[in-house]
Amino acid sequence: MQGKATDADWAMIPREDIAILGMEDPQSGEEIGFVIQMAAVGRDGDGAETQPRELLHALGLGQTFSYDPVTGGLVLRIPTPTAGPLAQIPPKPSRKNYVEGEMRWLWSLLGRRVAEETYDDMADPDPVELQALDDGTFEFEPDFSDDDDPASNAVGYVGGFRVAVELETIAPMTPERVNRPRTFWPMHCPGAVTIARDAEGGAPDKVALRIVGQSQTRSLDHSSVLLGQVIGTTDPLSNGSFLSHWFGERPALAGAEFTLVTISTGPEAEALAGAKFARLKEDSEALADYVDNAAKALEADPDRPAKPISLCEIPLPLKLLK
Repeated sequence: MQGKATDADWAMIPREDIAILGMEDPQSGEEIGFVIQMAAVGRDGDGAETQPRELLHALGLGQTFSYDPVTGGLVLRIPTPTAGPLAQIPPKPSRKNYVEGEMRWLWSLLGRRVAEETYDDMADPDPVELQALDDGTFEFEPDFSDDDDPASNAVGYVGGFRVAVELETIAPMTPERVNRPRTFWPMHCPGAVTIARDAEGGAPDKVALRIVGQSQTRSLDHSSVLLGQVIGTTDPLSNGSFLSHWFGERPALAGAEFTLVTISTGPEAEALAGAKFARLKEDSEALADYVDNAAKALEADPDRPAKPISLCEIPLPLKLLK
C-alpha cells in the first residue's frame, strides 16, 4: 500500500458470519479447523434464495472429506436428502448464483478503478464508457473464458468477497430487474466454499461440498451455491494462512481423507479461532492502493505467465484482532 491503512479503513466481520469446519485425519489424528466467512443470502438466476448457514449445518458430522482433483482442494459427497435445505439445491441452476448488495471500487476489464457507486448509480452504464476511463496501467479480468461464461464488464468486492458484474449488454435482464447489473461470485477462486449437486462427479444423486484449492474450474460459477470463503485455519502449521498456502504446504494431499468432527458458528466459532476478523472496506483508499500494488507485484513476478491479472489472484486483505 502507498499509505498505511488506518483503523477507519477496516470493517469488522460480524461474528455471526464466522464458521469453523473442524476436521481430523483418521490415520494421524491431526486436526485442522477451516475458518470460513459465511456468505450473505444470495439469489440464483431464478430468484430463489440460498441460506448458507442452514446448508452448512445440514451436512451432519462424521462425513469424510477427500482430495478433489477437480479443484485441487477437498470435497465432501453425501447422498441428496429427500427433505431439508440440501434437498432444495437444484440439479443444475439455470444461471449463475447472483448476489444482491452494494459494490464500491469497481475495476473495468482493463484495470483502472472506474467507479465509487452503488447499484442505483450504476444502472445500465455503457461498458465502452467504463473502459474508456482506463489509463492502461493494468489489465484485470474475472478469469472467465468459456463461451457460455462471458467476461464481465467490471470486477470488485462486496462484503469482503470477490465479485464480477454482468451488465444488460451481456446478460439480458428479467423485466423486474431491467437496468440492474447482475453481480455474481466467481466461485472457482481459491478458498471458495461451494455446494452443488455433483453433476461433475457423475453422481447427480449426491450433494458435493467443495473447498476450492489452487486449481480452478469455471463451471463452479454456474453450477454451485456459495457458502463462504476460507479466511484462515486453526492449524498451527499454516500459521493462520489462506487456504492456497495450506494446500501448498502439503503436496501429498492426494489420497488424504479428513473426517468432519465439528461445525461451529457465531460466537462459538469466534472463540475457537481465538481472534476477531476485520477486512479492508471497499470504499477505502487503502484498498485501492493495495489492489494497485498487488497488481504491480504480480506483473513484476518473473515466474508468472504473461497474462491479464485475474480477480482470483487478489484476495481482500484481512486482519486478525486477538
